[in-house]
Amino acid sequence: GAEGEQVLPAFDAFLATASGPAARDAPSDDRSVRDLFRGFIAFYGGFDAKREAVSVRLGRRGAPGARLPLHMMPRENGRANEAAPTIEDPFDQARNLATTMTAEGLKRFREELERAASMFAGESPQLSELLQPWAPAEEAAAAE
Repeated sequence: GAEGEQVLPAFDAFLATASGPAARDAPSDDRSVRDLFRGFIAFYGGFDAKREAVSVRLGRRGAPGARLPLHMMPRENGRANEAAPTIEDPFDQARNLATTMTAEGLKRFREELERAASMFAGESPQLSELLQPWAPAEEAAAAE
């Protein structure tokens, strides 16, 4: 389907497994954790927060439901607002789970997505490399 309608097969398999009798019919997913994480990075890396929402309930991203509010945050320069990701609560379709995200949190989230994407762009990284603790550049410089 279209980029905004990406389906997450692993999530579908999880839902089928969690639903009891349907587990017998769940598709098998032999992808590694690395492949699943790479998919996570690709999924959120191209995310348009002003036009898309993540639906955990449906296992995809797409246009937000009419009842789902955007979470707008002031940018660091204070001149404009920026949309945080919109993540639909699977139990309440009118609740955005990302309303606690701050501008600083969004900045860090994007930095980590970029860091992981750059690691996957070269040779396939080791899991230990991906899981290195992260520190803001200013904190890392102060620690040296």
